[in-house]
Amino acid sequence: MFRHRRSRRAGAATRAAAALVAALSCTGALLVGLAGMAQADTNGPFPAKTAIDGRGSMNPDDRVVPDAYVAGAAVYLTCQDTGPAVNGSTTWDYTTDRLWIPDTYVKTGVDGFVSGVPRCLAIGVDGHANAGSPQGPYPAKADIDGRGSMNVDDRVRTDAYLQGSGIYLKCQDTGPVVNGSPIWDYTANGYWIPDTYVKTGADAFIPGVPLCSSLGIDGHAAGNAGGGRQFYAKTTLNGYAGKSLSSAKTVDRYAGGSYVTIVCQAYGETNYGGSAIWDRTTDGLWVADYYVKTNSTGFVLGRCDNDGPAGGGGSGSYLVETTLNGYAGKSLSSAKTEDKYPGGSTIAIVCQAYGEFNYGGSAVWDKTTDGLWVADYYIKTGATDIVLGRCDNDPKPTGGDSGNPSTPTSPPPGSVQSSAIRNTIVAAANSQLGLHEWGDNCNPFGRDGVKCGDPWCSMFASWTWRQAGIDVYLPYSGDFYWWGKQHGTLRAKNEVQPGDLVLFGSGPSSSNHVGVVVEVQPDGQIISVEGNWGNKVSRVGPYSALFPSPTHENIFAVVAPVDDHPSQLKVNPAYTEAMNRYINPYLDGDHAHGHFQVGGGGVDSDLFLARAVIHGGDNVSELFTMDRDGWSDKVVDSGRAVIAWEPKSGQVGLDVSQSCISGVSAGCKSPLDIKNTGVDGIPLGTECGTDGFPHPWCNAHYDYNKVGVSGGAAGVFVRYQLADSYTSIPAIGGWGNVGAIDGTINIIQDSNGYFRVSLTSDQYPSWEIIRVPHYNTTGNYETHLFGTREQRTLRYLDTRAFGQVTSTWNG
Repeated sequence: MFRHRRSRRAGAATRAAAALVAALSCTGALLVGLAGMAQADTNGPFPAKTAIDGRGSMNPDDRVVPDAYVAGAAVYLTCQDTGPAVNGSTTWDYTTDRLWIPDTYVKTGVDGFVSGVPRCLAIGVDGHANAGSPQGPYPAKADIDGRGSMNVDDRVRTDAYLQGSGIYLKCQDTGPVVNGSPIWDYTANGYWIPDTYVKTGADAFIPGVPLCSSLGIDGHAAGNAGGGRQFYAKTTLNGYAGKSLSSAKTVDRYAGGSYVTIVCQAYGETNYGGSAIWDRTTDGLWVADYYVKTNSTGFVLGRCDNDGPAGGGGSGSYLVETTLNGYAGKSLSSAKTEDKYPGGSTIAIVCQAYGEFNYGGSAVWDKTTDGLWVADYYIKTGATDIVLGRCDNDPKPTGGDSGNPSTPTSPPPGSVQSSAIRNTIVAAANSQLGLHEWGDNCNPFGRDGVKCGDPWCSMFASWTWRQAGIDVYLPYSGDFYWWGKQHGTLRAKNEVQPGDLVLFGSGPSSSNHVGVVVEVQPDGQIISVEGNWGNKVSRVGPYSALFPSPTHENIFAVVAPVDDHPSQLKVNPAYTEAMNRYINPYLDGDHAHGHFQVGGGGVDSDLFLARAVIHGGDNVSELFTMDRDGWSDKVVDSGRAVIAWEPKSGQVGLDVSQSCISGVSAGCKSPLDIKNTGVDGIPLGTECGTDGFPHPWCNAHYDYNKVGVSGGAAGVFVRYQLADSYTSIPAIGGWGNVGAIDGTINIIQDSNGYFRVSLTSDQYPSWEIIRVPHYNTTGNYETHLFGTREQRTLRYLDTRAFGQVTSTWNG
């Protein structure tokens, strides 16, 4: 059984991020999103002007956490964006608690965007993710930049959609005319694009696609122009504290193939390829512009400062992809100095020339300042031909083998029987193991063969599916999520099979990598084959699909190539046990049970349990409680109360047990009945004093347990006041009337299956949060300890005398 602990999650997340960057993974999305989150605490605190409900999107009615911030509470911002007007303001804030709130209710000191706070869409956070249903895909006629509004100059992501790739649309609207067409398309990734660049089959609105205004999406609203724009990182980049290669640096901060969010540009010390331009990221670091794909050798964003070029530095220097020999001539048969230039180092090139064919069909050779020649094929010059001054006038050779990898052509769509699709995908993925990119990210997996200049993990995944007769070309990995949603093939993480795709990141708008599953081991761990992992096709794993760290950061979706829900999946016995105990009516004299129904329609049917336990933390509590040491991920174990939620059905169960005192002859008091008073019917925090001193008694009396439940497909909110069963036990004298266990718990599951749990409660007792999968492939008992919070000491049994604390867990 896999036991998952909160302390390990934090370390694992750090290791996963490091592994992701070190392996030079393909992302096609944001890595700087991680950086933005890491420094988010600097964006605040800003006081709440009034009590604010937390929303699940930029929709004023999408309330998921009532009173998430009380008046005066400190609010920290991750980013800001433009949404529906509230009190005249179209600015919305996305907080570090993963909640949307109208900016009008927050005292930021400005009426609008706060300087230095990134634009949400620019770091992969889409405030309209829950609106509309994607339709498509429609092929892109050309490479298309993603805009933040219906303004051709409001670019948020460069090359968001490559020519020939499939685009999923949510809605359309009328905006500024582009190439004669006033139609604009709003994509599933949250970008606006001119319809003239999309092959929809009509020069008009697509039948059945709604107007964006009907979904509350306004493409005319101005975006945060200073909030950053995403650009593709051509190779793995260090993040520097200053505009110099000699500045303090974070090594391998941005993975090659990721999209880096740049807020401004400036001149500094000359870095690579003779360029003196530096780009500043949303997390305050500088990167060398030469290796950022801005499609320009000059400035494309506003200036960070007025500095001029500083000179010095690494003029004419380029990155070495792999360890290279230095040759005396332009031939692999010339005398050589072996391993002269280590992979990952920089090399100064003085000129280039044509010579003997070397690697990958290239005849370009680079001359170093050491007077030696190196094969240009493995030098990151950003091109596949000569880009510097010629060393001589030798002609480009003709003939010869191209030397570049080739791949089999794809069979006609639908030509592979459904029963053979998965095996065909696995065979195709394994057939390309070890294939290395060449030149500027060149690879043979484009729609029409060789494709250069872009991340290619998703191109590789698309190619493996095309070998199985599935007509798909999605160069951005997040679009596979929309494909799966459209075809009904999104799967739970514990249902993964060979041939499935696993999508990494936090959601479709910030997906950063994709792997093709080739093996599922008996213990449920998976092995994947991944393109652009370490600049080649690599076999990765084994790792857990539920918790892939440290190999990968997070899997947000599993996409099956065909709708063949696995018959071999078995119901998890722990799920059955939990349903029978906490959701279905459970009656005995030692427990009180409540059953509630909220909206339902969640992503999966896994159960979430929040259990209050009286956990032995010191000698006194060991003496007075009947609980065990250590955390438990068993479904049924000793505990004061359990709150259970099943997202798909929307069922909520509350189980309250008696609590007993060891060695007390009076035994245990039966639990009180549960009464549904609504979320506003529970006066929390009134049963005890607040002078900061222990109160062995609170002089409170309860006739029943109170609970209020609200929520929908996106989450559940429970407010509770559970009368302590110690009350009125005569044999223990002064320990009577010790109050209630009260507080709130909010569990949110977004459209990608990503969970956030927030618990606000007394400092006694302890809590443990458990996830129980509905299905697995083994039929064995399986649970996962999602998070824990340790009680203080027994003196905090006087619950309100010492206040409440809030704990959050994400995963």
